[in-house]
Amino acid sequence: MSAPEWTWLSGMSAETAKNIGIPRVTELVATIRTKVVPFEPGADLLPGVVKAVPIKGHTPGHSAYRIGSDPHTLLVFGDALHSSIVSVQKPSWKIAFDTDPQTGAASRTALVAKVAATGQRLYSEHFPFPGVGKIVKHKTGYVWVPESLN
Repeated sequence: MSAPEWTWLSGMSAETAKNIGIPRVTELVATIRTKVVPFEPGADLLPGVVKAVPIKGHTPGHSAYRIGSDPHTLLVFGDALHSSIVSVQKPSWKIAFDTDPQTGAASRTALVAKVAATGQRLYSEHFPFPGVGKIVKHKTGYVWVPESLN
């Protein structure tokens, strides 16, 4: 977890945590504390294999992870986009899950445009199975195109 994100999570009050869907933040932090190795945003986590990619707005220090080497990489973007429809087709819409909604919307908009322009292969645990695919330009916007399982 990035250092800013860990600082944010581990310093959160119980009331704030409950309001964003973490009902037992003290227990969560205590449970994962020994497993968390904070890193700086943009760090090479496994040089040449995994790089943290800062995506601002969701939580302080939120990161995506670029896995692999050029030209064959996979970007795991985490909570930057939550819906394969809304987040992709309306990335400028603000969402309640972002700690900085304005920055989150701007980051999503930039991310969607960039990955569509570059053809970046993506993975999202929030998108329908298999969660792997690409965002492509379609008419005046963008759409999610999942990879085939065949």
